[in-house]
Amino acid sequence: MIEIHFSGWFQCRLATDPDPADETRGISGMIKVYPGEPDLDRIIRFHPPVLQRSHCPEIGVFVQQVVKNGEKITNHHLIGAKVNLAGDPIFKGDNGIVAEDGKEPIVPFILEITKNRLHISRTCPHESLYTDFPFKGLQAKEFNADPQFIREATGVLEPTEYFADRARLLSEDLTSTLNPLDYEIIKRRVSFLNSKNAYAFFDAYMSYQVELSSVAEIKDPTGELDQAIDPKISWTVYLKFCAWDPDALTGYVTGKLDVL
Repeated sequence: MIEIHFSGWFQCRLATDPDPADETRGISGMIKVYPGEPDLDRIIRFHPPVLQRSHCPEIGVFVQQVVKNGEKITNHHLIGAKVNLAGDPIFKGDNGIVAEDGKEPIVPFILEITKNRLHISRTCPHESLYTDFPFKGLQAKEFNADPQFIREATGVLEPTEYFADRARLLSEDLTSTLNPLDYEIIKRRVSFLNSKNAYAFFDAYMSYQVELSSVAEIKDPTGELDQAIDPKISWTVYLKFCAWDPDALTGYVTGKLDVL
């Protein structure tokens, strides 16, 4: 068995309660779109971001480690490969209509791994549990808090200082910002970063376990995988979304794909 471990910062620009799920600018919730920024679209992006606000983490989710039959392969070709959720997936909670907060299913669910000429793509089963309301097979298995895990994963040892540091950098930017609109946007970001809302959900996580049993699409002309893989045997992917950053509209994801 091959275990493919991956992690990195993702982006998800979505409205928050009490705004409706399809609100595109942010009115009543804590997420706001500033002038000149594109509309909110709810899409979970591992690569690349649609917008990168200043002094925010760089988006990108990559393979960090490969374990083959219980042994770490330090020089495996897959290390550094891009991991992506394809098909413009969203956290489909729809204000509690589909699922309660923290349990939102990821719809659609298509996992991709690419590096050089290697391409792996596979989806969840084409069964009602995964394709029909309320998408039970794609809902989060757990919504909880784990500060120690999240600090180790992200390298952010103290969330309040993490956001305060960004607020200080933005405050320094104010001294050289001449455009009145840009000045007001930075002021509002600083004000938000100095509030409790900035770090309220940083230590929370949503965990997922999804079976991938469609026929896998595997293109490996140069033998990056080092072994033949049966595209018909089911795989399992585990994901943990955490470290929500409502200023950057980002979070951190760790995951593992078990390939038999």
